[in-house]
Amino acid sequence: MELNTLFTSLLSFNLGVAILIGVGAAFDLWSEKITRSIAATTQIALLLMNAIIFSKSASTEQVIELGNLIHLDDFHFPITLQATFWSGAWAILSSLLLMIIGRFSRDYLHRERGYHRFYFLMLLFQLGVNIVCWAGVINFTFLGWEITGLTSVLLIAFFWEKPSPLWHSLIALTHYRISDCGFLLAIVFLEHNPQLASLCLLFAAFGKSAQVPFTRWLPRAMEGPTPSSAIFYGALSIHTGPFIILKYLSLFESNPVNFQIMIAVGLITLVYATWVGRVQASAKGVLAYSTLAQVGIIWTEIGLGFTNLAWIHLLANASLRTVQFLRAGAIIDDFRSARWLAPGEEFKGNQAFYEKVLPEALRLRLYVAAQREFYLGEMIQFLIIKPFYFVIDLIRKIQSKTGGIEAFALLGLSFFSQIEVQLCIWVYLLFSALAQDRTVFRIVVLVMAQLNGGIILTGSMSYLHQGLCSLALMSIFFLKKLKPEIVMFFGLFAIGAPLYPTFLTTDLIFHTLEKAHSPYLIPIIAIIGLSEIVFYRIFVDEMIARQQ
Repeated sequence: MELNTLFTSLLSFNLGVAILIGVGAAFDLWSEKITRSIAATTQIALLLMNAIIFSKSASTEQVIELGNLIHLDDFHFPITLQATFWSGAWAILSSLLLMIIGRFSRDYLHRERGYHRFYFLMLLFQLGVNIVCWAGVINFTFLGWEITGLTSVLLIAFFWEKPSPLWHSLIALTHYRISDCGFLLAIVFLEHNPQLASLCLLFAAFGKSAQVPFTRWLPRAMEGPTPSSAIFYGALSIHTGPFIILKYLSLFESNPVNFQIMIAVGLITLVYATWVGRVQASAKGVLAYSTLAQVGIIWTEIGLGFTNLAWIHLLANASLRTVQFLRAGAIIDDFRSARWLAPGEEFKGNQAFYEKVLPEALRLRLYVAAQREFYLGEMIQFLIIKPFYFVIDLIRKIQSKTGGIEAFALLGLSFFSQIEVQLCIWVYLLFSALAQDRTVFRIVVLVMAQLNGGIILTGSMSYLHQGLCSLALMSIFFLKKLKPEIVMFFGLFAIGAPLYPTFLTTDLIFHTLEKAHSPYLIPIIAIIGLSEIVFYRIFVDEMIARQQ
């Protein structure tokens, strides 16, 4: 069988089965047994297809062109796949680990309300991983990058009957969106400024792999079920950052500063994660920070030029962490019973080398600092969160005097304003959506913000249709109480990027922007990321309100 046929079969089969299980999850069409049988059969087939592709391309690198996903005027979005030895090895390992997780989850999540939803998100995540592994161009890689990020967030919020998973998924989404902005800028700058593009991609990879200062989302991502913690934050998702860098390493070789940054960030993360991990009180917390420390070492290896060692370390660490996360419950039980100790013998922990040589006063200070995560949360609170809420409170005061009429006036003004004013109006409307007290008003203002974005990006009212569709979707959810699964998925598609679903045509949007509004690319990309965060915050608030 030809490679192009294999690739097409792999991706289309993966997507088709994920959609099938997703429909079943949304409307409760069948039993757990059918879902897990479909998922198991699919994962075995995907493993075999990845193995066949790897066997055909292990000796020589091959590039396969499957046409264009989008073709408009002078722009095209190519579906280009590239088969290399290391990409194939990662694809096979990913398929194998996901198959193990699927088998483990069959009993672990038995009779959970989100049983079908878990398998749907897991297969969708596997599609994203396959695309990231085999994509031959950075545009197509971003498609898989986005799918893995979205499924990761939704699995953190798996137990959305409780407020804590919802809030922690919002933290993860915020970090992901910040890193996504870097990836989008890398795509935009790739042709004209490769050095700047490499720095942007490096920034995105640091965010995805939870390197300092993006570390706080990783331990909070453990709110999801143990299988998702194992596969996302122990094995695959956390390693996507260094995998992307190794995949596109030639982009970084022209600028030695990139490697110096990798070494510095990797070593800082290694020290930070080691100290913080040693004071964690939960098994998942310890595993999260130990994984983070190992990823820091992988970054250091890449920066030092030991790429083959980094690839081997990547594969080995992913395998080890999967087993450790799945065994976490049994390990806790072993410690409680202390079966390996002789009668009357007590368990004694071991001290690290630096704990033996450092003075007691300094050890105590380090212990307190590690408990507080070296005050990283306080710094983020002071620099980002407090100003954010200050702006929201200020807008509330304005709305209390105007009755909210100013939002409609600003939207009308946007039609006749320069782009600088339009961007300010866009930001104001997004913050205004959060400042509203009632959900219906929040959605109305959010759609107004999206309409304003459409004015900036298209210069016409062609965006009105998309805005009205989004409003209808949100109104149906809050009035008719559709299942959250349906709203979350389609809402993130609709609000994620202006005009079109973010997975398919973000690239096209920024290709257009580069010509028309090149000085404003960075703020526009940042505002687009903010719009999805605002939507998800509204969703979280509504879900928590429904629980009370």
